[in-house]
Amino acid sequence: MVCGTTDQDRVFHPFVLAICKGETSEDFQFMFEALHKEDVQWKLSILCADACEAITKGSRAIFGEPSVRIICYFHVLQNF
Repeated sequence: MVCGTTDQDRVFHPFVLAICKGETSEDFQFMFEALHKEDVQWKLSILCADACEAITKGSRAIFGEPSVRIICYFHVLQNF
C-alpha cells in the first residue's frame, strides 16, 4: 500500500509504503496509525482512494470522519 500527497503542481509525493498480506481495515488502520504517530497534530482532511470500504474504516478509526471522501478518478474510469 502506498500513501502520499499531491502538491499544487499535481505531483504525487509518496511518504508511506506498507507491505501486507491483504487489504483489511486493520491493515489500513496500521498504516494510518503510523502516520499519526509521526505528527499527532496532522489531520486527514481529504481521503482520495478507490471505493474500498476498508480504507475508509481504517482512516476513520485513527482520524475520525474525513472532511471529504473522494474516489480516485482512475478507478472511476476503470469501472465505467
